[in-house]
Parts: sequence; C-alpha cells; structure tokens
Amino acid sequence: PRIEFVDLIPLDQIIPDPDPIRKELDTVHIQDLIESFNLLPMGPLDPLVVKPIGNELYQIISGNHRYQALLEGGWKDAPCHVIEPLSDAEEFLMKLHANSKRKNLNDLEMCEALAREKVIYERFYPETKWGCNHQDSPRGHFGHSVNKSFTEVKTKASGMAPRSLRRDIKVGMVVQEIPELK
Repeated sequence: PRIEFVDLIPLDQIIPDPDPIRKELDTVHIQDLIESFNLLPMGPLDPLVVKPIGNELYQIISGNHRYQALLEGGWKDAPCHVIEPLSDAEEFLMKLHANSKRKNLNDLEMCEALAREKVIYERFYPETKWGCNHQDSPRGHFGHSVNKSFTEVKTKASGMAPRSLRRDIKVGMVVQEIPELK
C-alpha cells in the first residue's frame, strides 16, 4: 500500500470506522485524550490512519477514539496518514495491530479478532489449513508444510495454550455467524 502523510484533514471529511475492532468507545479514554490534546497547541501528535472513500471523504482505519476526542474537544482538523490501496485483509491486520498494542481487547473482541486473523492467515498460507494437502504448496522434508499452522504461530507469539487458542477461535467463529450472541 502507498502511505501518504497529509498535514490536516477537516473532521467533517472523516467518517468513523463502521466495523471497528473495539465495538465500544471508552468515554474516560476520550476525556483523557481531550486533556492531552489541549496541553499541546498543535493537538494530537499521533495521526489518524484513514483511507480515501471518494467525494473527498476518508474512513478511519485506526483512530476512532482520537477522532471522537477531536470532535468533542472542538478541533476542526485531524493529522492523518492516508493509506491506499488497501485490501480487506491488510486493513483488518492494521486495525488489529493498532488496537492490540494499546488497551487489551475484551474477551469477545479477542475471540472475533482471532477467528478473522486465522482466516486471513490461511488465505495467505492455504497449505497450513488442517487437512490440506495442496500439490503446489511449499513442502519441506517428508511432505510437511514449510509454513506453520496459524495455531503454531499464534501460540508461540502469544504464549496461549494451543487448546485455549482453538477454543477462542471457535467462539469467535460462532459469534461471527450468529451476531445476536453478542
């Protein structure tokens, strides 16, 4: 993707993310952000990450809390990184990374994110799906996949037990299929 830094974009040209990782905005965090923005004459130092959606409008990929704080704090513009073009998978991974490096996701948000992340991982590495045996997939000794399964990679990175990770992914998949469970 191409990343471009734009000094300021008017807030009335920015639309919040319609499918954020964090479903609820934390009002205490928003108030803290407003206070920190007011300490600096230039406002926030951490730009919003947005994508162009046409008609001089931009949609937030990362920064819904900062956007809301700017609105409530009376700011007119936001510093932004504009990213284009972006696949759905790249956009989701950016959202997940931006949100998981800050405050922890709640349990349900984490389960949903893990399920989506697994689907994306297996799209990039289809030979890692359980029971897959693609002829054209990269293979090591004895026909085993060169790439590790999502569970292997994620348990090593997160420290979660494989069984717990698989359970959380199943919960996330069920919640995605039956949104009323939320």
